[in-house]
Amino acid sequence: STTAEEAEDNHGTLWYQAPEIMSGSRSSKPADVWALGVSFFEMAAGMTPFQGHSEELSRELITAFDGSLSGFDALDDLSIEFRDLLAKMLCSKPADRLTM
Repeated sequence: STTAEEAEDNHGTLWYQAPEIMSGSRSSKPADVWALGVSFFEMAAGMTPFQGHSEELSRELITAFDGSLSGFDALDDLSIEFRDLLAKMLCSKPADRLTM
């Protein structure tokens, strides 16, 4: 059984965590949109966008992400509309991120 304190500290799998979660913010709808964007990216590309060789590198990739998907060759064959959706879901600023 998970205590309330343990549940509060658990923010899910590293690769799906929004940058603000890594900075200590509480989970929120924008953070959920980020995680869903990472899931969509993974389904389309076959890999998560911020998968480093270590947890530390993955954290650095997530927190340094500038919102540009141009460096991800695996997305080149996808529609511009889908890439636009991903960009809006993976916006680094929670206030600018697509909402539900």
